[in-house]
Amino acid sequence: MTDSKSFRVSDASIRDIPWAVAAFFILSIFSIALGILAGKLPDFWRGVLLGSGGGLIAAFFLLRPAPGKIDIGSLPQPSDRVMAICRDSGSSFVEAVKAYREESGVGLSESTAVLRHYQSQVKKTSE
Repeated sequence: MTDSKSFRVSDASIRDIPWAVAAFFILSIFSIALGILAGKLPDFWRGVLLGSGGGLIAAFFLLRPAPGKIDIGSLPQPSDRVMAICRDSGSSFVEAVKAYREESGVGLSESTAVLRHYQSQVKKTSE
């Protein structure tokens, strides 16, 4: 069994909980539809429903995680052991990523970016 690591914010995103995204949109659409279709409600409550639905949708788009560019230069360089795993044709890329994550403690996306950059450098020098 592998050792558990502490939680890192970079390891989680809204895509990890798709049920919350679906519930968020359903609540937003329901609020807007109820506000539009409920003609017998007082204007105040219709405004509350429309405003809350619109606010939920706006909050989703404003607060969603933006895909950011990873600064490879600020991350630790792969060790000789990790570079050997990358060069070994019998090893998989996943093994190299696991080894790099264990050594450096960075997240999955950062590890993948560093090792893909390293692999591209190795290909350039071998050509």
